Amino acid sequence: MLVTIEKVLLLKQIPVFKTVSNMALSDLMAVSEEKTIKKGERLIVKDQQNRYVYFLLSGSLEESEKNNKKNITAHAVVGLESVFLMAQAGKDVVAQQESIVLVVERGKLYRMMALHPSLAGVILNELSLMIRK
Repeated sequence: MLVTIEKVLLLKQIPVFKTVSNMALSDLMAVSEEKTIKKGERLIVKDQQNRYVYFLLSGSLEESEKNNKKNITAHAVVGLESVFLMAQAGKDVVAQQESIVLVVERGKLYRMMALHPSLAGVILNELSLMIRK
Protein backbone atom coordinates (compact mmCIF):
# COMPACT_ATOMS: atom_id res chain seq x y z
CA MET A 1 0.00 0.00 0.00
CA LEU A 2 1.44 3.33 -1.07
CA VAL A 3 1.51 6.37 1.20
CA THR A 4 0.15 9.67 -0.09
CA ILE A 5 3.52 11.18 -1.05
CA GLU A 6 4.37 8.07 -3.10
CA LYS A 7 1.01 8.36 -4.88
CA VAL A 8 1.63 12.04 -5.60
CA LEU A 9 5.05 11.26 -7.06
CA LEU A 10 3.53 8.55 -9.26
CA LEU A 11 0.77 10.91 -10.41
CA LYS A 12 3.39 13.50 -11.35
CA GLN A 13 4.61 10.92 -13.92
CA ILE A 14 1.23 11.10 -15.68
CA PRO A 15 1.67 13.85 -18.29
CA VAL A 16 -1.64 15.56 -17.52
CA PHE A 17 -0.58 16.18 -13.88
CA LYS A 18 2.95 17.54 -14.41
CA THR A 19 1.89 21.14 -13.72
CA VAL A 20 -0.58 20.44 -10.91
CA SER A 21 0.53 21.37 -7.40
CA ASN A 22 1.52 18.69 -4.92
CA MET A 23 -1.21 19.99 -2.58
CA ALA A 24 -3.93 19.47 -5.21
CA LEU A 25 -2.64 15.97 -6.00
CA SER A 26 -2.37 15.16 -2.30
CA ASP A 27 -6.02 16.17 -1.80
CA LEU A 28 -7.00 14.09 -4.84
CA MET A 29 -5.16 11.10 -3.37
CA ALA A 30 -6.98 11.56 -0.07
CA VAL A 31 -10.23 10.70 -1.86
CA SER A 32 -8.77 7.91 -4.00
CA GLU A 33 -8.58 4.20 -3.35
CA GLU A 34 -5.61 2.09 -4.37
CA LYS A 35 -6.73 -1.13 -6.01
CA THR A 36 -4.93 -4.12 -7.48
CA ILE A 37 -6.65 -5.38 -10.61
CA LYS A 38 -6.14 -9.02 -11.58
CA LYS A 39 -5.40 -10.10 -15.13
CA GLY A 40 -8.66 -10.39 -17.04
CA GLU A 41 -10.61 -8.21 -14.60
CA ARG A 42 -12.91 -5.69 -16.28
CA LEU A 43 -12.70 -2.10 -15.04
CA ILE A 44 -15.15 -0.54 -17.46
CA VAL A 45 -17.95 -2.34 -19.28
CA LYS A 46 -19.14 -1.07 -22.67
CA ASP A 47 -22.72 0.25 -22.67
CA GLN A 48 -22.83 0.51 -18.87
CA GLN A 49 -22.59 3.65 -16.76
CA ASN A 50 -19.08 4.33 -15.44
CA ARG A 51 -18.73 6.36 -12.23
CA TYR A 52 -14.98 6.06 -11.74
CA VAL A 53 -11.76 7.50 -13.11
CA TYR A 54 -8.74 5.22 -12.94
CA PHE A 55 -5.14 6.36 -12.75
CA LEU A 56 -3.00 3.46 -13.97
CA LEU A 57 0.16 3.35 -11.85
CA SER A 58 1.55 0.02 -13.03
CA GLY A 59 0.63 -2.85 -15.31
CA SER A 60 -1.36 -2.63 -18.53
CA LEU A 61 -4.94 -2.53 -19.68
CA GLU A 62 -6.66 -3.14 -22.99
CA GLU A 63 -9.36 -0.86 -24.30
CA SER A 64 -11.59 -2.45 -26.92
CA GLU A 65 -14.45 -1.27 -29.07
CA LYS A 66 -15.72 -3.64 -31.76
CA ASN A 67 -12.58 -4.85 -33.56
CA ASN A 68 -10.39 -1.96 -32.41
CA LYS A 69 -8.06 -2.68 -29.50
CA LYS A 70 -5.66 -0.33 -27.77
CA ASN A 71 -3.04 -1.19 -25.17
CA ILE A 72 -2.87 1.20 -22.23
CA THR A 73 0.33 1.28 -20.21
CA ALA A 74 1.27 2.79 -16.85
CA HIS A 75 0.87 6.52 -16.25
CA ALA A 76 -2.45 6.80 -18.06
CA VAL A 77 -5.88 8.10 -17.10
CA VAL A 78 -8.84 5.83 -17.93
CA GLY A 79 -12.59 6.47 -17.75
CA LEU A 80 -12.47 10.24 -17.86
CA GLU A 81 -14.66 10.64 -20.93
CA SER A 82 -17.57 8.48 -19.76
CA VAL A 83 -17.48 10.01 -16.26
CA PHE A 84 -17.71 13.60 -17.49
CA LEU A 85 -20.17 12.98 -20.28
CA MET A 86 -22.32 10.96 -17.86
CA ALA A 87 -22.84 8.56 -20.72
CA GLN A 88 -22.58 4.83 -21.01
CA ALA A 89 -19.03 3.69 -21.59
CA GLY A 90 -18.16 3.35 -25.25
CA LYS A 91 -15.42 0.77 -24.67
CA ASP A 92 -14.54 -2.21 -22.53
CA VAL A 93 -11.40 -1.87 -20.42
CA VAL A 94 -9.77 -5.08 -19.17
CA ALA A 95 -6.53 -5.70 -17.27
CA GLN A 96 -3.94 -7.41 -19.48
CA GLN A 97 -1.82 -8.22 -16.44
CA GLU A 98 -2.01 -7.54 -12.73
CA SER A 99 -2.19 -3.76 -12.47
CA ILE A 100 -2.33 -1.12 -9.76
CA VAL A 101 -4.79 1.74 -10.17
CA LEU A 102 -5.94 4.64 -8.08
CA VAL A 103 -9.73 4.88 -8.28
CA VAL A 104 -11.65 8.12 -7.79
CA GLU A 105 -15.44 8.26 -7.79
CA ARG A 106 -17.01 10.96 -9.99
CA GLY A 107 -18.47 13.08 -7.17
CA LYS A 108 -15.19 13.10 -5.26
CA LEU A 109 -13.29 14.12 -8.39
CA TYR A 110 -15.75 16.98 -8.97
CA ARG A 111 -15.23 18.20 -5.37
CA MET A 112 -11.45 18.17 -5.79
CA MET A 113 -11.75 20.08 -9.05
CA ALA A 114 -13.90 22.72 -7.30
CA LEU A 115 -11.25 23.10 -4.56
CA HIS A 116 -8.32 23.21 -6.99
CA PRO A 117 -8.93 25.18 -10.21
CA SER A 118 -5.53 24.10 -11.60
CA LEU A 119 -6.63 20.48 -11.29
CA ALA A 120 -9.93 21.30 -12.99
CA GLY A 121 -8.10 23.05 -15.81
CA VAL A 122 -5.80 20.16 -16.68
CA ILE A 123 -8.56 17.56 -16.42
CA LEU A 124 -10.93 19.56 -18.63
CA ASN A 125 -8.11 20.16 -21.11
CA GLU A 126 -7.37 16.41 -21.23
CA LEU A 127 -11.05 15.68 -21.69
CA SER A 128 -11.33 18.12 -24.59
CA LEU A 129 -8.32 16.48 -26.27
CA MET A 130 -9.92 13.04 -25.84
CA ILE A 131 -13.20 14.17 -27.33
CA ARG A 132 -11.49 15.70 -30.37
CA LYS A 133 -9.74 12.41 -31.23
